[in-house]
Amino acid sequence: MMDGPPLPGAHSLDLIRRHPDFRRTGFLKRGVEHFSRRQHRVAVVTKQHERFYSAQLNELPRRAVIAQPENRGRGVGIATAILMLRDLDPEAIVTAFPCDHHYRDETAFLKVIEAGIAVARSNSDALVLVGAEATYPETEYGWIEPVQALTNGTRLAPARVRQFWEKPTFTTAQNLQRRGCLWNTFVTIGCVSTFIHALCSAASNAMLALSAGILENDLDSCYQSIPSIDFSRDVLTAQPVRLLVIRNAASGWTDLGNPNRVFDTLARERIAPAWLESISSFETPGQ
Repeated sequence: MMDGPPLPGAHSLDLIRRHPDFRRTGFLKRGVEHFSRRQHRVAVVTKQHERFYSAQLNELPRRAVIAQPENRGRGVGIATAILMLRDLDPEAIVTAFPCDHHYRDETAFLKVIEAGIAVARSNSDALVLVGAEATYPETEYGWIEPVQALTNGTRLAPARVRQFWEKPTFTTAQNLQRRGCLWNTFVTIGCVSTFIHALCSAASNAMLALSAGILENDLDSCYQSIPSIDFSRDVLTAQPVRLLVIRNAASGWTDLGNPNRVFDTLARERIAPAWLESISSFETPGQ
């Protein structure tokens, strides 16, 4: 589970926190329990977001909640968690979930994750990405362009990754959708060692600093010395040969990192919390 950047994520997290149907951390907890036999669960958050996550993570042991002193990008958050998980179980298969996602059909999503774990077990040198089937030409998402799917006898067959497209223009997004490209959900599955190899290839100095910070129990000083790392741009994009992607077509995935998508999802799912009326009343005079 991963916390998001301060803005615009904090605005969306505030909306999510205020309605139980959008508390996706509860779903992620159930999902992780569904697949994890040894219960090695780690939540990576940022200290300034404590008011959003404290109640939802109070059942986890304190050592399982990594409170980053500041946001250094998803890459640093994943690296910190992976290094800690390596000490717990160096042979583990890890699934990294962003926290601000909505799944209309949770059962369908868990089937995709189960398939991804199976792919990661049989391709131990690969990181497996979950790509959502694109239903419209979204320009705020990253896109994954797959090569022709590999055959394994299932509709969740993995494909090699040709390249990434970050926040394309509308015209480019239309073209990507026509070509069967996928939205990048940032859900990533792989062996601990594979995550570490990919991160070390992209940011060896940061990995050394993080290892020292964890060993010395001093993430505050460590985070001051390392740059931000964008996991998609800095790690994955540079290593497509290491990647596989599986298509998530049935779960109804939405990224809630944008307040407009929160409101769209509320309307689509016919959820009408009391605070929504107060927001509408507040906005009406300015229209």
